[in-house]
Amino acid sequence: MERTHVKAQMLVARGTTQRVFVLYLERLLGLIDGALALLYGQEPTPSAILTRSALECYVDIVNLSRDGDDYLLVLKAMLLENRSSIFHFKTAELYDHFVEDLGEGGAIKMGKRIAEQFKGTLKKASDRYPILRYQARNLTVLNRFRIADMENRYHAAYTWLSMLAHNALEPLLIDDGMRRAGEGADVAQDGVEQAAVLHIIMEMLVDTLKCIETLFGKDEAFTRQFLALLEQVPQA
Repeated sequence: MERTHVKAQMLVARGTTQRVFVLYLERLLGLIDGALALLYGQEPTPSAILTRSALECYVDIVNLSRDGDDYLLVLKAMLLENRSSIFHFKTAELYDHFVEDLGEGGAIKMGKRIAEQFKGTLKKASDRYPILRYQARNLTVLNRFRIADMENRYHAAYTWLSMLAHNALEPLLIDDGMRRAGEGADVAQDGVEQAAVLHIIMEMLVDTLKCIETLFGKDEAFTRQFLALLEQVPQA
């Protein structure tokens, strides 16, 4: 069966928040599409890796739909933190490229400027979201779920997907009796894992459609395509 592919660009974006939302939506749909393709091929563990990445996009989509420009401060701080790390750790190739273009002194100045921009943006984000002030690592996935008031979803879904992503190590590191019953038990567990990944994907898609309608209003053509995608997600 040919699957429906929803194009985020169908949404008409006005303003920075909506344009950023569309970019995150495009990334989310691409990750979910890849996860579903792996699930159709009966590969629950690789699909869990993509689904976990999709959850990171999803929580940013939720926060953008709720808080708009305020949450852009968090996303900007994340971007600046990543860029600052290139200069702080002198990331190979990337840092060398700046040195080649700007010289060693110019690259050092640029690194300091980006670090200052990061500190200033993080302060503004922390003023808006006080929880960020009291964390050693401010911009973690967990804190972004906390901003969305969805910490339980983080522990129930994201943490479990992280465990599943590392599941290949389980027989080597943990002997807890769960896999002693032979191949039949492994097959049954794979079925449970597949069903759980599908449930998480379905929840994300349903919530994402609500976020789209919150930020963009109802677009009948887009909603029809999105509902067609939902209908094609296998029932867990």
